Amino acid sequence: MKILLISGSPREGNCEAVLKKIKKIISTIKQEKNIETELILLREKNIHHCEGCVEFCNSTPKCKHTDDTNTLLEKFESADAIVIASPTYFSMPSGLLKDFIDKTSVIWTKNVYSKKVDMSNIRGAVIGIGTHLPSIEKNSKNIEEVFKIFKIPVVKTLNLLGVSELKDKDNILKEKENPTLIKDLEDLVEKLIK
Repeated sequence: MKILLISGSPREGNCEAVLKKIKKIISTIKQEKNIETELILLREKNIHHCEGCVEFCNSTPKCKHTDDTNTLLEKFESADAIVIASPTYFSMPSGLLKDFIDKTSVIWTKNVYSKKVDMSNIRGAVIGIGTHLPSIEKNSKNIEEVFKIFKIPVVKTLNLLGVSELKDKDNILKEKENPTLIKDLEDLVEKLIK
């Protein structure tokens, strides 16, 4: 089983800390379940803005840019489970994550729209992080919609309160606002590997 963990944060901090914790939880059960995990930090990837060149990506099942997009799209497409974590910016995911989401239109055209590949066997999970719960929930709903478009069932969504990680890069793991965080992450992993 391949689990892809995608951080949409433009900096090291809460999203990465939570995804690393998920990876650690998975590592405790990895041997018995034969699970491979990969953490992708979008901030470390070269992803051009989507130019809407549908004439190209509709006729060629890949992005025309010679950046990291096509490699990331292959990983997205071949995963058995995908967890996307994003900070909340004005009730939306980060621009970095949005750039990646826009590029997934290649997969949608190739698989979903053309009905060549059923992606409903992939499991998805969403983690929204921020300081205002109603805004975090809207952010998470936006990411859930992406999974719905791909017909990927969302097995769990977590809306986490966190303060800025500028002083402490993994403070979300210590926050009193998320007292059930570790239990929630364990439940998320359990639902992904069922």
